[in-house]
Amino acid sequence: MPYEKLNLSTPKPVLSWANHSLEHQEHKMAKNVASLPFVFKHVALMPDVHLGKGAKETMKVIVAVVMAQVD
Repeated sequence: MPYEKLNLSTPKPVLSWANHSLEHQEHKMAKNVASLPFVFKHVALMPDVHLGKGAKETMKVIVAVVMAQVD
């Protein structure tokens, strides 16, 4: 499946495998994630990328995993 490199001004590139056009809030989320200091190479958006309930909980899990890697 081909990907698209999103034209966002971010420290790390955002690659999208989404099978739909991204909405403004999804672009904003991708830009925010790509600006996090621990992003290594790029941000990858999967085909089912979406905003929804639980986004804060998802970020909590990501931060917890990253912090576990730092310890």
